[in-house]
Amino acid sequence: MPEMTLKTTMAAASLLLLVAWCLPADAAPLKATHPPRITVAEVKTLLAGGEQVLLVDTRTQGQWQLSGHKAEGAIRLESTRDIHDLVKKYPPDTPIVIYCT
Repeated sequence: MPEMTLKTTMAAASLLLLVAWCLPADAAPLKATHPPRITVAEVKTLLAGGEQVLLVDTRTQGQWQLSGHKAEGAIRLESTRDIHDLVKKYPPDTPIVIYCT
């Protein structure tokens, strides 16, 4: 097991070095980014203003079916095919709100 960890670490380090080597010398440093957070009130304001927002519920199928609390219009993603279908259905700038109750 330690060999696998060492191999994985070496592969990750090699990839990072390759990425760093390919960047222009004056490139901004890479930093982790996180998706912005949004409150329930902000989502309600967007929806009330007529904004098209894609609501994605992350609960399991069983939790989803048993729950009496679902956001109106929310969907669940079961497969990568579902994601491909969304790309065709929604414009690229559609806000996506991912939630779990």
